[in-house]
Amino acid sequence: MILLAMSAWPLHAAESLHFVAEPFPPFNYIENGEAAGPTVKIVRDVCAHIKIECTFEILPWRRAMLLAEQGKANGIFAIINTPERAKVFYFSEPIVETAYSLYALDSSKFAYHTDSDLAGHTIGVYGPSGTSITLEEMAKSASGAKITMEVDTSTALRVLSSGGYGDEGLILSNRDVTDLAIKAASIKNLRKVADARKIFYCIAFGKKSIDAQLFKRFDDALDKMLKDGTVKAILEKSNLKAPGG
Repeated sequence: MILLAMSAWPLHAAESLHFVAEPFPPFNYIENGEAAGPTVKIVRDVCAHIKIECTFEILPWRRAMLLAEQGKANGIFAIINTPERAKVFYFSEPIVETAYSLYALDSSKFAYHTDSDLAGHTIGVYGPSGTSITLEEMAKSASGAKITMEVDTSTALRVLSSGGYGDEGLILSNRDVTDLAIKAASIKNLRKVADARKIFYCIAFGKKSIDAQLFKRFDDALDKMLKDGTVKAILEKSNLKAPGG
């Protein structure tokens, strides 16, 4: 568990916004003791454009979500916009395009065309998370599919690689996160089967801690950065894709 402690921040002050995020490379992470990564860079640049001071805290996902939901942090990223979350948060324009992808052992003959192809397979997933929620929906069309929740993507990869989900086991996980984790762990016996769901990450602002006018000010500046290619250029440095890019 990695924490980046910060001093107290004024939640309702117009000149300060505090953001929380999870350790989620290559999107956001800690580098030299500070929050870093392309998503952090995007948020910093928007804040500079609208002349608002921003601070960041890297926390485990559940704790970060709780702080944002309770209004104890102003914003959270990178996060998927869902109808349930939209009751609590204002959502920015999407800032990153990625995918939830299926991975299998090299020796597996598994091919994915529709969700029903998951029938009878054991599938590992990091959860509870947006990924696990998506997998639960996919599994409704797959008779006998068994979902195994893991504490993080790295654990799911280790279990899959060692045969812990069986010879035809799978995992569903974020493509960019997983490809980086496989490289970092020097795992040689896995392959990506297919991108199962295209997804988009946003920046979310708690309705308890920010008013609609300030959110619009932020989102308008972000929209300008998306249109003029600034966001795309930031993401390309980390081999990530801007929405529609």
